Amino acid sequence: MMSEKPPAAVHLELADYHDTDRMCELSPCWLQSAGASCELHQGLIRRPMLLFCLQALDEFIARSEWLDRQRWRVQACKLARRVFSAMWEADVLGTASSEQDILLSDYVSKKSSVAGVVLDVWRIIARYWDKYKHNFLHQQELYFTDAPDGGSAHLASKSSWDQVRALLHVYGMKRSQALSLAEQQSGDQPTVCELTVKQLCAGTHGLPSIEQLRVGMEYLGCKAAAPGVDSATIVRRPMMSQHDGKTAFHAILIHLTNWNNEVQVFPCGSFSRGAAFISVLDVLVAVPTPARTLTSSKVAADDKVFDDVVAALTSANVIPKGVMRRLSRTRGASIIPFKNGSILLDLKVFCPPRSWFALLYFTGPEDFVITFFTDLLKRSLRELPDTSFECIYASVAEALGQETLLEIASEKDLFDIVSRDYVQPPHRI
Repeated sequence: MMSEKPPAAVHLELADYHDTDRMCELSPCWLQSAGASCELHQGLIRRPMLLFCLQALDEFIARSEWLDRQRWRVQACKLARRVFSAMWEADVLGTASSEQDILLSDYVSKKSSVAGVVLDVWRIIARYWDKYKHNFLHQQELYFTDAPDGGSAHLASKSSWDQVRALLHVYGMKRSQALSLAEQQSGDQPTVCELTVKQLCAGTHGLPSIEQLRVGMEYLGCKAAAPGVDSATIVRRPMMSQHDGKTAFHAILIHLTNWNNEVQVFPCGSFSRGAAFISVLDVLVAVPTPARTLTSSKVAADDKVFDDVVAALTSANVIPKGVMRRLSRTRGASIIPFKNGSILLDLKVFCPPRSWFALLYFTGPEDFVITFFTDLLKRSLRELPDTSFECIYASVAEALGQETLLEIASEKDLFDIVSRDYVQPPHRI
């Protein structure tokens, strides 16, 4: 059996990038099924096997990248996941309402094919299906088995990956931090909600703040749940469908353009790349300032416009008064009500040209951003003091110079600087 330990070499991470780069939930719903219906995905799932394909590829990609294995298969799976997420979005938008669900056996036997999805990918999905189909509550056909391959057996003996994945449910948690915390536990396997501030600080490698992790713990409902949560229970983030995410984003867009018709509002993270389900409403707001303002003035302007944007959303009853948690000068997080539940709003506010660099940084995915800024700087990001957005931007600003910065008027201009064709967010792999 292969080791569950990741390689000793430290995987480079972006300090301020909190997205999980998944198209569905962090822990697939079929890893734990205790009822007759899925408690995570509300409403009718029209194409349940399409959902399973996305979930299985999410899981395979995340685990393989954590272990730094099967790189070519990971790339093939990322391309296939993009194909499946496009299918899902077409369903959400109503442009593919007549499309049938995926019949996995036809693709594994090569009776059918989908452009962009190779046979190895179908076989990977099929292995997950054979193991977890008994726990998948969205299919019409019921499966019965005497073999203990389902979720309860899987959860009874937690691997290192299971522990790390559980910790990643905390908003703001990086993989390196999750691994460090898992190693601290020495196999004790406490629930996520039992983590102490001291443990969180020890796992953050000297970062100046753990405020994002505090928000993440609160988002999981840990204050109320900590005393009585079963160690076999996966503590999950609340989830929102792509349709509801688009609705919530559109409401924010309307309120902010009513406040200032010159602002631009962008989705970020996996939300901007076609995720089927999201746990964070990831938004960046670009607020214009007078042309050719000095860089020092722009930094001060960023401080002020963040407060102005929060005030506008508060007056529109999008953000409850006094709940915005400041994570930096230009960023905050707030748990906001939506329909019968809540969603975490990750709000970032910048003035141009910093807004265009921030948009690229926070749109992700993480590996794409690291490669892009490495090309832009013509040196490894490991040579920088840290990989926070502010540190990377300061290095880029110094390398490009003030005149070049002031000429940047869109995200596409950044691609032009590195002589690359512009890539829409969903196609950034």
